[in-house]
Amino acid sequence: MLSHFIRSFAVALMLLGALPQAGHAGGRRGQATVGDYRVGWGTMPRPAGERADVLLFTFVWKDPVPSRGVSEADWAFEAQRQGTDVYTLKTIMGREVYRPARGGVAICTVSAVAQGLCGRKLGLSETKRAEIAASVLRVDGRCTAAPFDPAFNRRMSNAAGGVDQIVVLRAQCR
Repeated sequence: MLSHFIRSFAVALMLLGALPQAGHAGGRRGQATVGDYRVGWGTMPRPAGERADVLLFTFVWKDPVPSRGVSEADWAFEAQRQGTDVYTLKTIMGREVYRPARGGVAICTVSAVAQGLCGRKLGLSETKRAEIAASVLRVDGRCTAAPFDPAFNRRMSNAAGGVDQIVVLRAQCR
C-alpha cells in the first residue's frame, strides 16, 4: 500500500512539473499560468533518430477544485493507513488530491483526472493544448515550437503515461 502511494506520488510529481533535468535542451523546464490552467513543461529524452528537442507539457487547473470530497476525517484515516501524521501526509500529497471510493485520500494522477475523480475535467482538445504550449514557449523565449504533429504527440504521450492532460511538442531550444 505504501509502494502504491510512493509510485502515485512520483507520477504526480513528474506530471506536475517536477521533471528531471535530463534531455537534450539543457534540462530546460518552466511553468506558466494561461487562463484557468497552470502549465508545466520540461525536456524529454529524444527518441532515436529525432533531431528536434522534445518537450512535455502538463496541464492542471490553476486553482484546485475545492475539497473534491476530502474531509479532515479522510486525511486522518489515510494518515493512519500510511503510518504517519496528517501534517506530513498533507505536505507530501499536496493540494491535488481527491477522496477515492475506498475512503482516505489519493493523489490526482493522470488516470484519476481522466476518470473525472478530481473534479471538472480540463476540457482541452489536443490542438488547444498544443496552441497553449506554443504560446508558453513564445513568452518564455528559450525554445521555439515546431509545427504541431498529432501523431508524434500521441506516440510520445502514450509513452509518458497520459494523454488528456499533456501534450508533447518538438521544439528548437537555445
